[in-house]
Amino acid sequence: ILGITGADESSEYAAIGVNGGNAVITGGGVGSNSAGISFRTSSSGTEEEKMRITSGGNVCINVTSAGSNAKFEVKSTTGSVTSATARINGGSTTTGAINTGSTLLFAGHDGANVRDFASIFAAKENGTSGNHASYLVFGTRENGGSVAERLRISSAGNVTISGSLSKGSGSFKIDHPLVG
Repeated sequence: ILGITGADESSEYAAIGVNGGNAVITGGGVGSNSAGISFRTSSSGTEEEKMRITSGGNVCINVTSAGSNAKFEVKSTTGSVTSATARINGGSTTTGAINTGSTLLFAGHDGANVRDFASIFAAKENGTSGNHASYLVFGTRENGGSVAERLRISSAGNVTISGSLSKGSGSFKIDHPLVG
């Protein structure tokens, strides 16, 4: 293990080594001192922090602390539907088959166990190679069940809601007053 001490040589340190068959990078503090890990890069000779893992385990990218009690935050200058702040890539499934894509799954504790609560799933709408049509699904979970599709937005912008609606059920179309 390679150890590097901080400026005062006694209260903070960094270490790189192997433990239990795993490579380990440690930002450590002695006594009541805490230390995170900062990742820095240099562009045109100017060094800047790009990512930090705080002593509390929060992961921060392009920001030094996560807001709203978040465990993960990415700061970005993007702001359109075609520019990504974060990208979830399901590209390891290379078949181009229908219903292949990426899922963001939300979980939490139900008082007894950790359970999956809801999901957002983006997937390919067809099995045609080179055809990019996709859909977006929102899923929720009923007590005693599993996460299931509740709302789907198709590549054409059509919205399908599953389950019971307060004034009927099924699919419906809402015409936008500004679109043809």
